[in-house]
Amino acid sequence: MVYKTEDDQFIIHIPPRIVNRIIESAVLARPNEFAGVLVGFFTQDLDAAIITEVLNHCAWTARTRANIDVDIINDKLAEIWEQSKGREFFLGYWHSHPDNEATPTDIDDDNFRFDNIEEPEVFSLIIGRAFSPEDLKVYLYVKDAENKKVDRLSLERV
Repeated sequence: MVYKTEDDQFIIHIPPRIVNRIIESAVLARPNEFAGVLVGFFTQDLDAAIITEVLNHCAWTARTRANIDVDIINDKLAEIWEQSKGREFFLGYWHSHPDNEATPTDIDDDNFRFDNIEEPEVFSLIIGRAFSPEDLKVYLYVKDAENKKVDRLSLERV
């Protein structure tokens, strides 16, 4: 599955096996939310992100929140970084909305405040209540260092 911004500036490739893992994790956690981390790389000319793995380790979940286990995730990310010789790394997060559409809530947006993210761009995938590939939405939070703000862009499936 490929998603891109309207201006084609940002593109992300998500293999079907990754989409299936996200859906399986979300279904198992229902009626609670579930969350994970997106791992992958950028193409050599930096024109697209490729998701290669999802790390699904939650410390806790609730009906409207999920928290990843940062210690486990960081250990796994370090292992992937080393094994891939620095090619694969953190690209963003995914989480489910078991009772809602795949649209960011105020809480979701708050997680991507300027002071909360270190990376210049962070992808966010949300799987909505239908838990189908068609109900997977992709967003990109882009840090604007000059204006000390973060812009949210929607990516559309192509």
